[in-house]
Amino acid sequence: MQRYFDVMLEVTRAHLERWASERHGLALERFRDLTFEIMARLVLGVDAGLDLARLRQLNDELARGAIFFPRVDVPFTPYGKALRALDELKRQLRGVVRARRDTPSTDALGRLIAARDESGAALSEDELVEQCVILTFAGHETTASMLASLALALRDHPPWEARLRDEQHRVRGEAPLALAHLDELDLLDATLKEIERMWPPISMCQRGVLEPIEFQGYTLDPGTTVSYSPWASHRIAEIFADPDRFDPERFLAPRREHRAAPHAPYALVGFGGGARLCIGQAFALLEAKIVASLVLSEYALRVEAGDPRLKYVPTLHPESGLPATLLRGPSAT
Repeated sequence: MQRYFDVMLEVTRAHLERWASERHGLALERFRDLTFEIMARLVLGVDAGLDLARLRQLNDELARGAIFFPRVDVPFTPYGKALRALDELKRQLRGVVRARRDTPSTDALGRLIAARDESGAALSEDELVEQCVILTFAGHETTASMLASLALALRDHPPWEARLRDEQHRVRGEAPLALAHLDELDLLDATLKEIERMWPPISMCQRGVLEPIEFQGYTLDPGTTVSYSPWASHRIAEIFADPDRFDPERFLAPRREHRAAPHAPYALVGFGGGARLCIGQAFALLEAKIVASLVLSEYALRVEAGDPRLKYVPTLHPESGLPATLLRGPSAT
């Protein structure tokens, strides 16, 4: 965790300084660039020798085309472009896998390379490449979505932003941000939970039925695919009071609404739950807390006024890209 923290902090500082020096930009794109570099370094173990901008471009083309219908392989359609992007993305990632096979490490790809099943067999090169494709998307896009939603929420709720800035000062004082500080940022943790509740990056998820189950008068057989929506689940009034209101305190003691209903142990499912809980949850939250802490304590983020139109796929994001200005100094104007 300390190594992850150090790299995340280094990359975040570099990206925020670049943004502040240029002042204006699209917040969503800035956050995507930041989280993509962190993913490349800590998930794929790539420091140099790979064109990260091109890799991200391919990932974006794949994400856009994956939701395009009809899915006909015509070269100039979004779906056709996605297939071409997937081919090139796999070629580049295959090169990463081959270069990494003899380089032990503790990043996600290194652990996958070292993994062995009960018979001692390792993942094949094709399997490793497929895993890298998934990790490339999941390792950055959802966190960028969460950070963009956080920026919007703080713009629209200045008193809560002031409380978060006060918490940063109380916990850290004038000290540089350290890993130990993050465990003390209760208000920030509650705020990120409320972002996950109100604006989950993934609006629709699927699970497979393993055993026969009765649900509201229906029998679901093994092999059935079940879809559920975090967006809808997080707005169930019997669990979350006044669910359309931005209220991070619902996650603080004594309320803790996501744990108050014993019949709904998975009330907050932005990262899934149970055995299928997202394995990147801790990674994503660590990253989001670092970015938010630096923005709140060392910068002033000014998101342009207006009610942005939200798009829900491949992840929740403002269609405008969220034009914003980043200034050095938390009280900058």
